[in-house]
Amino acid sequence: MRKIVPLLLLALALASCIQVNTLYNARKYFAAAQARPLNANGRPNNQAVEEYTKTIQKCGIILSNPTRDSRTDDALYLMARALYYKGNSSFQAKDQFESLIKGFPESPFFGEAHIYLAKVLRDINRMDDAVKVLQEFILDPRHKKLHPRALLTLADFNIADKDYLEAQYWLGRIITDYPKSSEYREAFFIYGQNYFIQKDYRAALEEFQKIARDRRIPQPMKLEARYYVALNQFMLGEHEQSDKTLRKLLKDELRPEKVSQARVLQARLMLARGEGEKGLAEIEDIMKVYPRTQSSAEAQYHLGEYYFYELRDLDKAGTAYNKVRTEFSNSELAEPGQQKATAVTQLKTKPGFDPTNNLQQFVDYHITAAENYFSVFSLPDSALLMYQRIIDSRDSLQTLRDSLAVKLDAKQSLADSLGQALAALPEPVLPDRTEVEADSLTVVADAPMVADSLSIPGLEMELNVSADSLGTADTMTFAETEADSLRIEEFEPGREALPDSLGLPDMDPELYAEADSLGLPELDLEVPAEADSLAEIDEPEKAPDQEEQRRQLQQRLSAAETDLNQTRDRLEAMDALFVRYDRELTPMALFSQANIHSRTGPDRPSMEEIYSDMLTRFPNNKYTNAMDDLLAGETVRLIDPDEEAQELLLDRAFGMAESEPDSMLVILNELAASDYLPISLKANYRLGWFHTFEVPDTTAAKPYLDKVLELERTGEYGSMTSRFYDGRNFKLRSGDELPDSLAVADSLQALADSTAVADSLKPADGQEQEPEPQAEPEIKPQEDSPDLDKEESPDSDEAEGGEVKPETLPEESTPEKPKPEEPLPDQPAPDGESPEEPPQDDGQPGDDGGSQTLTPDGPAE
Repeated sequence: MRKIVPLLLLALALASCIQVNTLYNARKYFAAAQARPLNANGRPNNQAVEEYTKTIQKCGIILSNPTRDSRTDDALYLMARALYYKGNSSFQAKDQFESLIKGFPESPFFGEAHIYLAKVLRDINRMDDAVKVLQEFILDPRHKKLHPRALLTLADFNIADKDYLEAQYWLGRIITDYPKSSEYREAFFIYGQNYFIQKDYRAALEEFQKIARDRRIPQPMKLEARYYVALNQFMLGEHEQSDKTLRKLLKDELRPEKVSQARVLQARLMLARGEGEKGLAEIEDIMKVYPRTQSSAEAQYHLGEYYFYELRDLDKAGTAYNKVRTEFSNSELAEPGQQKATAVTQLKTKPGFDPTNNLQQFVDYHITAAENYFSVFSLPDSALLMYQRIIDSRDSLQTLRDSLAVKLDAKQSLADSLGQALAALPEPVLPDRTEVEADSLTVVADAPMVADSLSIPGLEMELNVSADSLGTADTMTFAETEADSLRIEEFEPGREALPDSLGLPDMDPELYAEADSLGLPELDLEVPAEADSLAEIDEPEKAPDQEEQRRQLQQRLSAAETDLNQTRDRLEAMDALFVRYDRELTPMALFSQANIHSRTGPDRPSMEEIYSDMLTRFPNNKYTNAMDDLLAGETVRLIDPDEEAQELLLDRAFGMAESEPDSMLVILNELAASDYLPISLKANYRLGWFHTFEVPDTTAAKPYLDKVLELERTGEYGSMTSRFYDGRNFKLRSGDELPDSLAVADSLQALADSTAVADSLKPADGQEQEPEPQAEPEIKPQEDSPDLDKEESPDSDEAEGGEVKPETLPEESTPEKPKPEEPLPDQPAPDGESPEEPPQDDGQPGDDGGSQTLTPDGPAE
């Protein structure tokens, strides 16, 4: 027994040493992790996470011991904090802190566990529970030493929520009730910072001046307070006093990060006092001496502010704003600098201020610019100006429309006058002679030529009106043709020959000089002698060619009508823009202006003035209703009453698809023409689907599907439609054939021109086939008969006397047998010959006369 007891005591001592060593190592790992900096997103880096994990493992070894001792609560508290700071184990940390509070009420870590538990509850979005834990804790007098820390934590929660008034309350309690606590100095400093954040620079200046004079505040915090004194003096416009404070501060401050911060403020002060060159040089020197620091990022940000607000140089401002993030990505100015860089880029890309070309681009630009001016640059007046430009653009459009209306009247008058001038021209007169229709193959080299315009009157000729293409020179009987203008044919004896155009008749010598070049009859001696065409006196002006006049007038009329139609189209497009202005754009711009007045004041008189204007001009508009909610302080709802009623009607129609499809079609056809794009899109899509798949009729479906693709080509409905219809044809599988309403014959055959499914060439039983009207076929020339001297048959195309005998057509009572090929009209065949049967195509339907297979692409031809 004497040997066993010492051994047991030795074992217990060794076990205790092991636990002490384990806890020591856990604390060592935890301290190393706490010493490592956070990464860019404020979370621990990989090495810190690894060290926190080792801390948790070491603490787990101690907590695995079934017996509790003085190190158990210490290990539990250390593990809970390691889980909290690790960043990805909040729920596990909550459980450990709750276990410590419930299991170890006498632990020295009991009070701190409440503060950590509140932080964990806030991390898991249990805000109210977090505040409740701290408020109950500060009422417990047993932990009064930790009350200032709990109050400071509550203030931090309120600052994060931007509830600065309540934060000031908790900070004030620390300053008043716990002036000797370690949290007093931090609370005092944050108290002044909150006034600065709220832009109450006078109150912030007073608080920081108190901190700079307080003996309980350490010297480093006093120097930082003096910096804020100079900063608040600068924001209040007290530049001279701010400069004095900065000069003294730069003499006393030795910390590099604080010196660079003071120099940035000095550069801002130079720029504000009009010393631009000195300020820019100071910023450039800061960038060289303190690169990639918080101060260099701040210097670039304020440089961008100077270029934007003072010099209005958007290019340089955008460059400076973009450098803020590259200088120091963790800077608190990195995000606003990036926002301003994006806003400057948007403001630089100004579109053409012509709403007639692209109204949507015009509106989008001004809305985005207004939002940037108001939210990013804090320039509400510029934002109001952007919305006012949208409102005023309607007036410029109205002026343009009035000028187009005047031009339209002038162009209409021009078109009417040209039409009247064209109608006043006499109709063209055809020559009073029989036209010769000569076939190009019947012209014989020795055939008499047609006389020119100077033909000899009195001569009779017989014309072959419709020469057959198979006729020859021997079969044609011509009379004496007209004489050529340069040649005189032989005439009958006793008839005098008229002179050639160059010949002169026998005249009296005294009148010889007065003879016309064309051989006119004798002239009256009292009439002045006319000169020949070769004389010195000019010929009289020729009468204008009526055909040329008609052609020119027709061209001018066509151009005028085209210009007139284009002007009408422009006016119609502008009228559609006016409808959009009155329904959406102008009310939206007015409401946005009222919203800006509400957020910057509120400016109640301006808001009521806008509301009165909207009630007068747009009484039932959704923006007017929203304006009513805004003035009443209620939640704003942008709902158009008419649009809401049509949406309800659309939902009702969709519910009738199975029970009352006819009623559904009636309602949807009304909504298909809706002025609201979403409703019109849904109605047209549902109608197109119904006529495509439910009651297939491609002709009825096409207009609706075309409208869907017109309204939305790439959206949800447009993409779905494009899967089975591409705008021209239906894209279905080979077996999915949809009938066409134009390709199906009426069951009662009430319309004579309806297209039947059966072959139209196959006559019904007991009925005679009516010949289908077709275009006149081309008549091919046949070979010349070997016997050219043979007398023409009575059926010859040329009858006696030069008259044309009409072509013999087949009688309706004796139709020819239908052929599988598409038939041509019967042609007259020579005597004794029967028309040759065309070969039958094997690929055509058989004798049953079947028609072509119908396809869903369109009506069958």
